[in-house]
Amino acid sequence: MITDDQILKKAENLNNLIETQWINQTFLSQSWIFQVILIVFMYVIFFYLVDKKRIIEILLYGSLVAVAFAVYDSIAQQLNYWATLKGYYLSSQTSF
Repeated sequence: MITDDQILKKAENLNNLIETQWINQTFLSQSWIFQVILIVFMYVIFFYLVDKKRIIEILLYGSLVAVAFAVYDSIAQQLNYWATLKGYYLSSQTSF
């Protein structure tokens, strides 16, 4: 029988592996630096072009959409929808 402690230990080990991979392979890579620069550049353009009179409404609407998609993503990730789609697309691409 699998106990809660065993599940928590495995989850902790998995989180440590994911964190180690991110720190060693992703963080400060060329792709990561490019994405950070692109995000900062887009924010600068947004604040330069946005209608200053309606900025509160625009930011509140954007926050609402971001929270809604974060909840949607969290639920889908918990139900393993993203892993299923990833496996589906990988298997369908290799069949050609």
